[in-house]
Amino acid sequence: MRPSFIGEFMRFYYSLLLVHVVFPLQRAVDDIVYDAIVHKIFSGASIIVGGIDERYMEASYGSQTYDINSLPISQETLFDLASLTKIVGTTMMTLVLYEEGKLKLDDCVSFYIPLFKDGDKDTITIKDLLTHVSGVQPDEKVENIMCKGDEKQAHAVLSHIVQLPLICKPHIKVIYSCLNFYLLAHINELIAGEAQEEFLKRKVFEPLVMSARYHLTEKEKELCASTAKDLQGIVHDPLARFYGFDDGTPGNAGLFARAIDLVPFCEMILNHGSYRGKQILKKETVDLMMQCYTIGLNKRRGLGFNILDEYPFSEDHMHDDDFHTYIVGHTGYTGTMLWIDLLRKIYLIFLTNRVYPDEKSSIISVRHELIKLLLPKN
Repeated sequence: MRPSFIGEFMRFYYSLLLVHVVFPLQRAVDDIVYDAIVHKIFSGASIIVGGIDERYMEASYGSQTYDINSLPISQETLFDLASLTKIVGTTMMTLVLYEEGKLKLDDCVSFYIPLFKDGDKDTITIKDLLTHVSGVQPDEKVENIMCKGDEKQAHAVLSHIVQLPLICKPHIKVIYSCLNFYLLAHINELIAGEAQEEFLKRKVFEPLVMSARYHLTEKEKELCASTAKDLQGIVHDPLARFYGFDDGTPGNAGLFARAIDLVPFCEMILNHGSYRGKQILKKETVDLMMQCYTIGLNKRRGLGFNILDEYPFSEDHMHDDDFHTYIVGHTGYTGTMLWIDLLRKIYLIFLTNRVYPDEKSSIISVRHELIKLLLPKN
């Protein structure tokens, strides 16, 4: 009789947990997201809150656009991940190559791109690109890129980035730079001898059972939340769109995925590189990923990830701890976000199309309100 009693007690306990934790969370999230849709911060969103092998809530809201006949957002809706591509795609490929012994984090960029050596550039390493301390400018306008003759656009972009002057000396300041990840993806592909998409599909996405992708079929494009009047299933970032995906991978943006596709990635990070018995990254590599490399500088950065140490992204008592990483995350310009609490083993996936139709809305306060729901209450 005792096992039966224990089973009944556990079912009763988890029913209480649902009533007192999950249901109030769902209602609070609903209020925040529906209010954002009413105020046209975004037309649609997908949210998942979970932990290792469990989900506390999962919901979809709104529609692909504000048009009355627009398709509703569902679990199958694809979102332009924007800069989440940096961690889910480019950083992951770099770290897999690192584990395979094909590159070192302290390798100089100029070793792989010999023209990247003027001035202080010859001191910039792969780690510097990952942690945004290279001194490379944040981004570049497409109109500044000049193709010579029949030069491919991807090659023209890389050539332009390589010759740009640094805006400050390396290693003295965190300057978040999309251009770092063009260089990084190019190095990835030089080393691997194949496109980043194919490498990631084989080494990361398929083992994680993720359907993230750079190239979409016409039918898949119809499942995407629009990011502009003429952009559905086409990368929103102008430079990445110009670079294209046929002659390399831009590295800073371009992945499309459903919210559910990011669940295995978050669980893998929380579980020290392991997912359902498969070791995607070694524990030591995940630890390296989460280490702070910018102590004493203006922002805290791990490898690819932003180390979140300011309220409301983390708790007050974490702000002055330079030597431990508790919460990490990343955002994307289109209105996407990953937030991962390494200490309490929970994550938030929040995907929207806040740039639709004109990039004028701000999603910052919505992100803050959602994260505050997940922080421990004093």
